[in-house]
Amino acid sequence: MLEYTSNTVKRSVKAIVNALFLVLCISLTIYFVMRGEDFSTLLAYLESSSQVYWIIGMVLVIAFILCESLIIFYMLRNLGCEPKLTHCFLYSFIGFFFSLVTPTGSGGQPMQLVYMKKDGLPLSMSTLVLLFITITYKSVLVLIGLFLVVARPEAMMVLLEPAMFWIILGIVLNVIVVGCMLALVFSPKLAKRIVMWAIRVMRRISHWF
Repeated sequence: MLEYTSNTVKRSVKAIVNALFLVLCISLTIYFVMRGEDFSTLLAYLESSSQVYWIIGMVLVIAFILCESLIIFYMLRNLGCEPKLTHCFLYSFIGFFFSLVTPTGSGGQPMQLVYMKKDGLPLSMSTLVLLFITITYKSVLVLIGLFLVVARPEAMMVLLEPAMFWIILGIVLNVIVVGCMLALVFSPKLAKRIVMWAIRVMRRISHWF
């Protein structure tokens, strides 16, 4: 009886700590996003916008996250794992949340791996699945970016033209990242050569300083 009570208390404390951490992350995110902005102007824009588009946008975002969950579920099943679909939903929401609250979106997949490991899923399989999803996601971003650069739709170029240098730079960097990921998946030896080459280059650069 005492052991059951102790476990219940521990779970309650853990739930409270997780909830407080979530509230803290959300609060800090809102603070840094809104810092320096005119909140009254933002509210005026929100009030003047159509609520229908807000609802459609929210539905599409949730649908996008759930679609990733289905991809994780089916890929893990095909690799011989037995994931729970509801937990795959959890992995996707965790990934998107931590991608939004960590610098450069770097915390999403590591946290997904943590929760996958807690469910007993092999890290090798989980890493491979998330890597394939990342390759696909970045490939789509590259294709969209190339389409905008080549087609140059007038309505969008008005907004994109001032940042065109950064857009092209982002496309180039994403192509490099996707190439390295593909090499890591399909040719580990080539990936090792790339890493060793990068290390040699960094050593030479460090000697210059």
